Amino acid sequence: MPSPRQSAAPPPFEQSRDFVQSLARGLSVLAAFDAEHPTLSLAGIATRTGLSRAAARRLVLTLQHLGYVRPLGREFSLSPRVLELGFGCLSSLKLTDLAQPLVEQLAQRLHHSCSMAVLDGPSITSLPRVRPPARPAMRPLRRKTRIRPDPVRVALLGLLMVLALGALVLSAGAPPEIRRHLLVSLAVVLLALGARLASGPKPTRSR
Repeated sequence: MPSPRQSAAPPPFEQSRDFVQSLARGLSVLAAFDAEHPTLSLAGIATRTGLSRAAARRLVLTLQHLGYVRPLGREFSLSPRVLELGFGCLSSLKLTDLAQPLVEQLAQRLHHSCSMAVLDGPSITSLPRVRPPARPAMRPLRRKTRIRPDPVRVALLGLLMVLALGALVLSAGAPPEIRRHLLVSLAVVLLALGARLASGPKPTRSR
């Protein structure tokens, strides 16, 4: 039979000697700001963090000295330097890691297969297609799958991207000469897109 010392649950990490309370409190001050609270007074920071007003003041002044908080009259807000804290994580993520949750949410909302492509010169590189969960017969998505680039002129996503970019240039007020050439090019793209849609989906390869 185990002794009471062996069966007792370990104390919370917050009570250990390795826990740095001042760091946790400083991060709680940064986390107190959000879309609904872009600016906060010392009293507001103390209320949202559960700290005393004196402790909140010391932490805010320290964060202000480091450049992460800036004063706005009697209130404070986060400074753009806070973004540096997340850049290391973002820079280590690949495009598939960043886009995957968004494409999955869009597929669930539309109840239809969704994909994403990146324009790379005359080609596009597509992310693996995401299918809604209501279609369990489809193969599950494999993360970080490398896709061979497809020519823009034959890929459906490529044709759609060309149309979107052309519309963006037209809406930006392109010069008349460029507009004429662009309209002709977009007409050709529309014809290619119609032919691509009329041909139906490509047959899947058996493995």
